[in-house]
Amino acid sequence: MVSKYLRNKFYPTVEELDRMEAKNLLSLQRQCVELDKVLEPLKELAREVMECDMVGGELLNYLYAASESDRCASVADMLKQVFSLGVKRYCDTLYEWMAHCTLTGDIAHEVGCLGRELGVD
Repeated sequence: MVSKYLRNKFYPTVEELDRMEAKNLLSLQRQCVELDKVLEPLKELAREVMECDMVGGELLNYLYAASESDRCASVADMLKQVFSLGVKRYCDTLYEWMAHCTLTGDIAHEVGCLGRELGVD
């Protein structure tokens, strides 16, 4: 989803730059500034997720808070889409765990890790 978002946002701009007759460093720099406005918040989000080893509900709470914060305004729409998909998958996994006592949809093994931490394994 992130790569699709970046492709849709920047591919037309890159194509336009490629078609320009008078290419110069200033026009390239303008395009890079726009790209950096999107990539920098994503890089910071990814760093925090990795450092804190976030999974499951903790990650979903973090994504929701980030999508509402001003520091991620340039990627808020994408974060909301990622959050929505994540909530659906998370709820489906919890339902499967509670209703069927299986975890076939938990490909990241997040619920199993939680069970071990709680001593329920």
